[in-house]
Amino acid sequence: MEAAICVVMTLSSFDVLRVLSGAESVKVFEADRLQAMATIYLGAHGDGYNVAEMFLGLGSTVFAYLWFKSRFIPRALAAWGVFSSLLLATCTVAFIIFPRFDDLADPACYIPIAIFELTMGFWLLIRGLRPSGMANADEKWDRGQPGTA
Repeated sequence: MEAAICVVMTLSSFDVLRVLSGAESVKVFEADRLQAMATIYLGAHGDGYNVAEMFLGLGSTVFAYLWFKSRFIPRALAAWGVFSSLLLATCTVAFIIFPRFDDLADPACYIPIAIFELTMGFWLLIRGLRPSGMANADEKWDRGQPGTA
């Protein structure tokens, strides 16, 4: 959903360029009306971004929860991911409902998810994934050891 919304936002940004380009098709409007139309498009772009971020937070919550359940990464890191993703989703919903909340909480809502994503990236790059218990069970099964499932 996030990607689809971002594609639509990008395409609508081209409308702003058309309105402000001075093309023949928009010369029938006065300059103040063109500026008003551009402002409306830019406002819609910001609203679309908040909706996309809401879906990013919800999807990231699911992925962080799956990391938590898998135990492939430290559970504390995965739990931080769940927290920061839910915070992102909650904040963006608040930004949609209460537009002035954005001025108050904007950086604070994005810092935790940034910390999680950077830490997660470095963790996977440097430490990699922990081996799963299933990998050991599969090796025992392949060797035909008795008492293994």
